[in-house]
Amino acid sequence: AVEDDSLENKERIKITFAETGFGRTWIENAAKTFVYENPEYWIYLDGDPEVTTGFTNKLETGAAIADIYMVLASNWYDLALKGWIEPIDDVYDSKPDGESGKTVREKTDEVFLEYSKATVRNETKSYVLPWNENVTGIVYNADMFEEYGWEIPETMDEMVALCNQIISDTKGEVSPFVYPGSVGGYFDFLVNNWWLQVSGVEKVQEFFDFGSADVFNYRNAEDPSYGKLVALNQFNRLFGNKATGTYNGEEYSYTLSGSASKNHLQAQQSFIRGEAAMIPNGGWMECEMTNSLPDGFTMRMMRTPYIDDVSGKDGQEYISYNYSAQPDYMLIPSKANNIEGAKKFLSFLQRDDILKQYTRDTGSARPFEYELDSSFDYTDFTDDCLEIWENSDYNYFEQSKSALWLNGKVKLYNTVSPFTRIRSGEMTPAVFCGTEYNYVKENWDIWLSEIGAN
Repeated sequence: AVEDDSLENKERIKITFAETGFGRTWIENAAKTFVYENPEYWIYLDGDPEVTTGFTNKLETGAAIADIYMVLASNWYDLALKGWIEPIDDVYDSKPDGESGKTVREKTDEVFLEYSKATVRNETKSYVLPWNENVTGIVYNADMFEEYGWEIPETMDEMVALCNQIISDTKGEVSPFVYPGSVGGYFDFLVNNWWLQVSGVEKVQEFFDFGSADVFNYRNAEDPSYGKLVALNQFNRLFGNKATGTYNGEEYSYTLSGSASKNHLQAQQSFIRGEAAMIPNGGWMECEMTNSLPDGFTMRMMRTPYIDDVSGKDGQEYISYNYSAQPDYMLIPSKANNIEGAKKFLSFLQRDDILKQYTRDTGSARPFEYELDSSFDYTDFTDDCLEIWENSDYNYFEQSKSALWLNGKVKLYNTVSPFTRIRSGEMTPAVFCGTEYNYVKENWDIWLSEIGAN
């Protein structure tokens, strides 16, 4: 890969990618291998942390457009309907490992394969390729856990007991948790996992299909949003205003003071400084904080704890979920200058050796069928993340092709964010769910009318 537009007799492929948690080493390595094997091309890498919020205007106008965009979780379906994205079924039907290998389609996780499709002018085609398969859970200070002899909690009862133990053992000097309060999404990593534990994949997906306002009904166990209520109750146990432990007669919150105003980097710095023992986060955190880690500091990842009274598989084992959040993806604009080269590179990225290289460079998996490099010395953190990814009964991310969702009429949480209100004690989880259900019922027909579906 080079960053020079003056090369002659070679075709340029411009790639604009979200240069965030996973950095750029992975794409530089992939690009170098590609141009070595395909000398008729050169690659211009445009790392842009803000690309997700600004690329749609370029898709529409075609001005200074890239041949490939790699962006973070966002709605692409509407862009396909507008004709701004190139269909890539030929990429999915290509064989990156050679004629005897599998097609990209055969290697792609089925859930992501379905996610990639859109029906445009009565034709269903694939328009995006998945980027990461994220792992989420609770990152913990492994050195601190070893120093004090704390055990990894499997259940929420054990987690609450651990929080009390952390306060007692550290004399209130270390908070059990810090969290990024000014950045959305981090609590979803826990709450949506608990929701899946309670309701299961089918009920949660029924919610995201938004067939009627009743998907927000939370009163009975068979209701799609019942699990949401139970999950918010678990959130309240760890992060609510009554989530406190006692040392020497004084109460200490389970969460570090000031967390509500911290962004993700500030919260992660507090965690690294030892101000808190744990932080809700994802598999990108170690890579994102590489340049900030003190020598010898070890972070690790634990699963989201199981809710104790949720029935387990076969009456014994809990069903394990990895909530991977909304997916990041790759696409080719319909107005791209080098569509053929872009398609060739996207197919190349799904080759076994390139997939393995990605995991070595980022510590993260991709949702394709490939063997991990067992000879590579991964960090303990990466080992934990890969173990969660490989051994979860379900790797789940939220998706919806409902027009209400795509047009922003209905959301995961409506009226207000429950987290701030529950943390402050202003609302109980039940009051939030009830208020939300009534609000959605009152507005449902209005929303349908506004999108022309009534």
